[in-house]
Amino acid sequence: MFEVVEVGPVEAKRWGRPKQRTVKLRALCNASSEKLTRSFEGYGNYTNFLWRAEFPEGASISISVPVSDMTAVGDRLGVDALAAQGRLEIYFRCVRIS
Repeated sequence: MFEVVEVGPVEAKRWGRPKQRTVKLRALCNASSEKLTRSFEGYGNYTNFLWRAEFPEGASISISVPVSDMTAVGDRLGVDALAAQGRLEIYFRCVRIS
């Protein structure tokens, strides 16, 4: 679970993306999220990748969210919800390849 600590100003609109703002989050407790991806290596051959993002208690991170998401200081956001939206992509690291 993350708590919103600071909401930044609205950034200029980029080509093909909505207006965004930077939000600073703080981890309220130890949290982690995992995802599994596959890559195609040829007929019938796949490589599986296990990715994990871990956040210790008190860790601060910054993410970009669209202006349409009504985010205020003090809001609480779930780790799995943020990962499902793709907001934590830069925090994932590969832990296993099979």
